[in-house]
Amino acid sequence: MVGQCEAIVKGDDHEREELKKWMTIGIPIQSKKGEFLGVLGILIQDWIASADNTSLIASFRQLTKCAVEIWENTKNRLETEGLLEGAIHLFSEGYLAIQDGCVITCNKRAESLLLEDPALLNRVIDNLKNLSGSEILFRTSTVQNSFEIKGRVENHIYHLLLNRIRTTEDKTRKQKASIKNIVGTSSIFLKNIKLAELASQMDANVLILGESGTGKELFARAIHRGSSRRDKPFIAINCAAMPRELLNSELFGYVEGAFTGARRGGSPGKFELANGGTLFLDEIGDMPIEQQAALLRVLQEKEVVRIGGSAMIPIDVRIISATNKRLTQEIAYNGSFRSDLYYRLNVFTIELTPLRNRREDIPELVAYFLQELSHTTGLPEKSIDGHAIEAFMRYSWPGNVRELRNVVERSFYLSGYAEIISLKHIPEYVAFRDEIDHHVESARSSDSISKPQEIDRISATPNDLGTQDIKSIRLMKVETEKHEIARILHQNNGNISRCAKELGMSRTTLYRKLKDYNFM
Repeated sequence: MVGQCEAIVKGDDHEREELKKWMTIGIPIQSKKGEFLGVLGILIQDWIASADNTSLIASFRQLTKCAVEIWENTKNRLETEGLLEGAIHLFSEGYLAIQDGCVITCNKRAESLLLEDPALLNRVIDNLKNLSGSEILFRTSTVQNSFEIKGRVENHIYHLLLNRIRTTEDKTRKQKASIKNIVGTSSIFLKNIKLAELASQMDANVLILGESGTGKELFARAIHRGSSRRDKPFIAINCAAMPRELLNSELFGYVEGAFTGARRGGSPGKFELANGGTLFLDEIGDMPIEQQAALLRVLQEKEVVRIGGSAMIPIDVRIISATNKRLTQEIAYNGSFRSDLYYRLNVFTIELTPLRNRREDIPELVAYFLQELSHTTGLPEKSIDGHAIEAFMRYSWPGNVRELRNVVERSFYLSGYAEIISLKHIPEYVAFRDEIDHHVESARSSDSISKPQEIDRISATPNDLGTQDIKSIRLMKVETEKHEIARILHQNNGNISRCAKELGMSRTTLYRKLKDYNFM
């Protein structure tokens, strides 16, 4: 019976003399399952105890029951917290929980990332101050590291997952293209990133819109790499670069003898080559309208017939298309694009932001391109000074990221052995954009210059910048030409004929310049 009922000993019933003025109560402590845990011993002065102790014992019994429940709940909570604590250390991503600007818990991966970049935590907390809503997605970068942070806010606690985005690997840009590797931290660009992540999780057709040079193919490859089709082929075709006579055979293939010059045994088309994977139709807005009908039929039937053949070949292909045109306008006003094909392609749309609308990403992009160039050429890493970056930030970049990369690459080579790229190494139309724009505006407002060709002449060359500026510009032109000749010579292993042809000058002129620049 021990542990199942209460025991009461009053005054003189005690054996020990010092307890004869007390009443002793023993109440068993049991778990919810009836397991005996112990005894609650209570001593009460005898004169306080009433003749009827039933209600008193019932109160203590209830108190004991409540205490046990609290203990068991606390134990369960601690066990649960222990399980969760162990689980977060299994995450491949860094996990942080932040409340009131302080870290309340984190996993080992997060500790490692914070040790590698000690300023990361402060940058994360600063970013959180400027965010609203429950969903969190932003990026923070330095020259060495770039991180993506995503998560949610629950009960004023930020639950965050940290991913480091690697910027240099022993792979080509096309091979390593993934959504996490796309460079950019501006809020407007991160919306493009989020849409790309959503697109990679579904198998619907995707239409990517954007100006030339915004990275449409990069996004297409990244979506493919993040999708369930990542281990299958990614096949790209430029619809604008392909002659209309060859476009059908490139897309659908042909059988032997289909036309003069057809390969023996025939040839599969891009649809067959991409079977199970992704077909990227670049510049889809330039596809001739007669080919659009054939493409629509293949998308509807999921079968392709080679040119000159009759066999139906089943295909399983995801279509990602891209264009720099407004297809709705092409449909409504020009009639150059089929509306039914548009609706087939436009299941999921991503409109990429031009570089001029996300200028805050320019320093990070420049640093990335310089790292990449150093990595691929084996040359020492270079940095860029503040004046050159300011010029980059002022320029409008009509060619977007493609133009920026071209300018960075050119400046990388023209800087020679210099460790820092400065204003003199970048193209004049970028370096002196402000002066050029100022003089064009002055010309437009001046009565003395009213002809458009005069304005064009001024916008093409930075006139009236002062004698000293003109001399500096001429010197820069000489240095630019000198470094360009050195680069071409290096590329062609000193072959004068090939260098002269690539530079667009005669061998005699090249020899003269080599002598003038002390190359020989």
